[in-house]
Amino acid sequence: MIVIQHADIQSVAETRAENYGDDTQLKSLHMGELYIDEISGNVEIVVKFRPDQYPAWVDWQTLNFCVSDQQCAPPTPGEFTCTIWKPRSKSYFAAAIKLAQPSETCNVIGAQPVRLGNEFQFRLEVTGSCRVRIFKTTCKLVTESTEGECQGEVECIVFEDCGTDFYTYNICDELHD
Repeated sequence: MIVIQHADIQSVAETRAENYGDDTQLKSLHMGELYIDEISGNVEIVVKFRPDQYPAWVDWQTLNFCVSDQQCAPPTPGEFTCTIWKPRSKSYFAAAIKLAQPSETCNVIGAQPVRLGNEFQFRLEVTGSCRVRIFKTTCKLVTESTEGECQGEVECIVFEDCGTDFYTYNICDELHD
């Protein structure tokens, strides 16, 4: 007996930091929009972001899709029947999926919500088979106080982020098992 294990395709895409045309203006991350096509089988997309080189990725939203990609049953063979196997088309799409405004999670380093920043970087973690055609985000400008503040007592902040290590797979481990 041969056992074939199918692992879902996993991929990660990170954008450059986007300042939306002004790197000195405070902005509020307002919404995101995804255009996806060629969805096949079960697909999960985890959208994350971080403001101003924040050291950890912040979960924004997780999207799940399920598209059947099984073939149709072949016709019953007859005297002049020819069976042509044709997989279903990968033309399934989900256009203009809007992401909700990020939560008010606190930025423990900057003492403000993480959805506030001068620039934002984004990360898409995709499990399954699909094509992300367009990913766009919208920010709103935030009016900042023009008055300076005295710095109070500084306290040491411990920031812990163990993250995911994508580079730990070793083929030699598989060969020795």
